[in-house]
Amino acid sequence: MNKFDKLLSQINDLLASALFLLMFVDVFGSVILRYVFGFSYRWTDELARYLFIYIVFLGIPIAFRENIHAAIEYFRSKFFIRIKHGLQVFCDLLITITIIYIGYYTITMMQGRLGKTLSPGPKLPMVYLFIFQSLSVSSYY
Repeated sequence: MNKFDKLLSQINDLLASALFLLMFVDVFGSVILRYVFGFSYRWTDELARYLFIYIVFLGIPIAFRENIHAAIEYFRSKFFIRIKHGLQVFCDLLITITIIYIGYYTITMMQGRLGKTLSPGPKLPMVYLFIFQSLSVSSYY
C-alpha cells in the first residue's frame, strides 16, 4: 500500500470509529434522558439512524481491505486457485455494476421529489444525506 492509500485507510478507520463513538453517546444519552429525566429529543433517533448508515458504509471498505468479508471468502475457499482468480474478477465486476446502479438511482432520486423532502427531526433537506451516501458508496474502491 502506498502512502496515500495508507492515509486514506487511516482516515476511514478514524472516521468510522468516531462515528461509532458519537452514535454510542447519542443512544446512551437518549436512554438516560428518557428513563431518568422523563423526556428525550426527537432528533436523537434520526441521528443514530444516519450515523449507523454511515458506519456501515465506512465499514465495508475496512472489511474488503482486511479481507474479512465472510460470504465472499467462504465461497472462494471452496474453489481451485485458477477458478478463484476468475471468481475475484467476477465479484469485482459485480460490485462495480452495483456501485454504478446505486449511484445512478441516487442521482435520479435527488433530482426528483424525494431530493426536496425534509428530514423529520432537524428538518434538513434529504438531498444532503443522499449526496453523502453516494460519495461513501463510491469510495469502496
